[in-house]
Amino acid sequence: MCRHVSDNESLEHRLEELEQQVRVNESVQDYFDKKMREKIDLLKEKIVKLELQLEINQGIN
Repeated sequence: MCRHVSDNESLEHRLEELEQQVRVNESVQDYFDKKMREKIDLLKEKIVKLELQLEINQGIN
């Protein structure tokens, strides 16, 4: 016998799918936020090193 899926069951299933997509999207966003922070930190370190090198070079000249 074929089971008729009620509108409510269909909506509940869709809600579960959407909630799963939100969890996945949040995880992806967290990952990229972490990677972006890491890149920003590396760039800040590089800037500090370059500024120090510039100061040294200006002191020599």
